[in-house]
Amino acid sequence: MPLRRRLLVLISLVLAACLLIGGVLTYWTGLRKIELEMSSAIEVGDSAIGDALSAISTSGDPAAQLRRAVRSFDGDRHVIASWIAPDGSLKDISRLRKPADPPPGWLYWLLAGKILTHEFTLPAPYQKFGRIEVVADPHNEIGEVWEDLKLKLIIISSFCGVVLALIYASLGHALKPLEDLSSALNRV
Repeated sequence: MPLRRRLLVLISLVLAACLLIGGVLTYWTGLRKIELEMSSAIEVGDSAIGDALSAISTSGDPAAQLRRAVRSFDGDRHVIASWIAPDGSLKDISRLRKPADPPPGWLYWLLAGKILTHEFTLPAPYQKFGRIEVVADPHNEIGEVWEDLKLKLIIISSFCGVVLALIYASLGHALKPLEDLSSALNRV
């Protein structure tokens, strides 16, 4: 194999190793980011539901207050709130905002992790209405990681392509005298 090709293969292997290491670091960073966002989202959801439940006793219509508490999460990016009747049936559920660029299933499978949930039992006189459940949904956060990953891959791939093209041209120019000498020795 000519020297130029061997050098290009070696440099390509180094660039591929760097790309692999970058992918692993991006995965690790994405996991930490999603875990932090989901724990923060569940804390905010807990606080909002806690406030709504503390105001339920002053409400003239507890069912309307519960529905309002659940619907206050409509359009949220990370939290789904559900009102569950005592028999386990779903009375109402908030609607999550859909990600702008949904992540592929394999990435969701890699990054989703443990789904955080918190259940609230209603105060004693209102337990006949059921319970409230708050669930952290990572789809939107994984969508953000997906967008970051695509951008990084485009930048790194472009960089690798430019580096390999420049090295190919530089090696061709630098190794020209050696190729001429090799060609002359072959003729002799």
